[in-house]
Amino acid sequence: MSRNNKLAIIVLNYNKYEDTVLCVRQLLMSQKSVYVVIVDNASTNDSYDILMSEFRDAENVSVIRNTTNAGYAAGNNFGFRYAIGKYPEINYVGIMNPDTLVTEENIFEKVMEKASLFEDVAVISPVLISHGVYDINHSYWDIPTYAEMLKRGFIKCRTRTQSPLIVLPEKCAYVDVVHGSLLLIKVEALRKIDFLDEGTFLYGEENILALRLKQAGYREMIDLEHFFQHNHAKKGKAKSLRAQLYVPNEALKSREYTCHKYYNKKAYILKVFKVLNNIILTWSYLKERVRQ
Repeated sequence: MSRNNKLAIIVLNYNKYEDTVLCVRQLLMSQKSVYVVIVDNASTNDSYDILMSEFRDAENVSVIRNTTNAGYAAGNNFGFRYAIGKYPEINYVGIMNPDTLVTEENIFEKVMEKASLFEDVAVISPVLISHGVYDINHSYWDIPTYAEMLKRGFIKCRTRTQSPLIVLPEKCAYVDVVHGSLLLIKVEALRKIDFLDEGTFLYGEENILALRLKQAGYREMIDLEHFFQHNHAKKGKAKSLRAQLYVPNEALKSREYTCHKYYNKKAYILKVFKVLNNIILTWSYLKERVRQ
């Protein structure tokens, strides 16, 4: 493997070794110069052993295991620190969710080259292709205001603010926030903000990252010339009421944390929204059960 690699990709796995294997296999086929660090985030199945067996002969792939699952930010930080320590020559680290795929040859080299043209760019991401559909609407959004943070805590208010893109000659555009399923971060900037904020378990990490980078004088960018596939599970009816309530309740925890820490304001209304959300979802779940 060339020692000229400038990038390490972190793939965070939790009980989804099938997706992770597919993701990393495709990554290795399409990218000539990249290190891959698979972090098993304390899976409760045999993910770690299976991934170790699958990639034991891949010299540019490391499989490491976190002893506890402290969430998305903590798991990726575990991988970041390992990668930066093992590969001190890298300029970028990337987050790549297991349910994403890149098929374009050497896409990361092209994206990094574009980011290098802009000194203030700390994060860059290609455009999202969701289940085969060009999805610019979910590829980026504006940093939410405090009022928007509160409003979107209610499950009936899901629209994000998205400013029109001002496309630069390099076929890219500055944006506030890029989608967290695949992004590249300059190591210099990541160190400056002391890595990702581990105060949330899941959801809202993109907004927090954007807020912290902005405070540090950095910006984010979307590369409109390149694309990645995100095959996130389509929303359907959860098997249990507990499963249906998990996502909105966990998201509300992250919103409350973000409001307190980064907007320096209380978020008591989110506790009201939690009750309302749970009533709506419970009522919907019970109606569906009756129909069955």
